Amino acid sequence: MKKIVLLFVMLMALLLGGCAQEIRHGYGEYIDAGPWAVNLRDAARLASAELTDKYASYFTPDEFRLMLDDYYGSFAGVGIYMNKDEDGRVRVVSVMPGRPALAAGLEAGDIILTVDGESMVGLDTDAVALRLRGEEGTDVTVTLLREREIGDYRYTVTITRALIVNESVRGELLQGHNGIAYIYMYDFTENTPREFYELLLQMDEEQEMRGLILDLRSNGGGSFGAAIMIAGFFVPRGKPIVWEKKFGGEVCHRSMDGALQGIPVICLQNEYTASASETLIGALMDHGIATVIGCTSYGKGITQILDPLPTGGGIRYTQSRYYTPLKYDLHGKGLSPLISVETPDDITYDEYFDPYNEHNVHMQKALDALYKRL
Repeated sequence: MKKIVLLFVMLMALLLGGCAQEIRHGYGEYIDAGPWAVNLRDAARLASAELTDKYASYFTPDEFRLMLDDYYGSFAGVGIYMNKDEDGRVRVVSVMPGRPALAAGLEAGDIILTVDGESMVGLDTDAVALRLRGEEGTDVTVTLLREREIGDYRYTVTITRALIVNESVRGELLQGHNGIAYIYMYDFTENTPREFYELLLQMDEEQEMRGLILDLRSNGGGSFGAAIMIAGFFVPRGKPIVWEKKFGGEVCHRSMDGALQGIPVICLQNEYTASASETLIGALMDHGIATVIGCTSYGKGITQILDPLPTGGGIRYTQSRYYTPLKYDLHGKGLSPLISVETPDDITYDEYFDPYNEHNVHMQKALDALYKRL
């Protein structure tokens, strides 16, 4: 039944979008057919994708805007991280240093009550984020609740939005491990290669780097191009990074750099490591650059494209399938680690990503494996 409905929508869109300028409505009254045609054309594009692509999805204008912000890694906002607490309220998790929210006095734990007079109660974090974002230099008024032992404190501040660049990479030289660097990559945005390389240079200036532990656990991917560029730092110039099979042919993306070749790498992955993360790991693994530790990755061996629609929304659909340099097809199978490590059931988020925590089994295995290669 769903396919029949979708095919009907496609047919109507073709008819209206192709020839109709006006539609007769009621008794001799005409309405503008343009919006009808545009909306149906949007629906048809999604319908055609859904019929052949289980990964296709439609995004409302607000959702699509957030998607683009995440992809490009920058937006105009106030500079906070948020989540929903157990009572369903949106709380400030942390405040970015040097950003407008910090100057306005916001603190971790504050509950967001209203934005520009509109109640945020019951909304999810994406909805709140959309209202906090806007044009750079414009003001947004936020009312928050700070819970204190001496009594809850409700306050209102007006914050001028500024350009916020999402941090997708963090890392450090591990204390007590001469020249071994640890980098955790959250996702892949257009800014990630620059962040990654600048962080490596900064650490190498402090102390010559002998090895790298690259943590891609729970990294669901992002920019395919960013993953290729980062892989290119390690893969020798001219060698394949990934093979991409598109409609009409196959493309080989080769390394244009190789500036960091020779540095031994350990990659950490888990069952949520997917897409662009698997592109990077697959390249380093096939060239013998990285030892992979963890469990089998997610197995999303396809690339997708974001297609904006005239209505302001957008669709995401599959553009190609990709293979590792040795032409392994990971889609639906994932990448198998060389050293298997399962995630402990009783570990907290902070323990899991703390490179110094004794319960971080992945890090212990990574250090052991890296020392054997030095």
